[in-house]
Amino acid sequence: MGGYADSSGSGHVLLMTEADGVWGAGVAAVLPANARVGGGGLGAVSCAAAGNCSAVGFYTDRSKNMEPLLLSEKGGSWAPGV
Repeated sequence: MGGYADSSGSGHVLLMTEADGVWGAGVAAVLPANARVGGGGLGAVSCAAAGNCSAVGFYTDRSKNMEPLLLSEKGGSWAPGV
């Protein structure tokens, strides 16, 4: 979990998955439809079991308001944020 900046300098939320001791490639989190490009971050992650995790943080909506963010992983796949 973390973030990265793309070539235009916009920030994105980064998710990673580990299986059998090997880290997969990082993927950009899918934020809610009203998210502003480049606004968001994660603060904590918790895994009930391998491949089944939740991450919490924030995203910035199009009106530039900070909104809470919840991301869920089930069976190693991350669902879009809510």
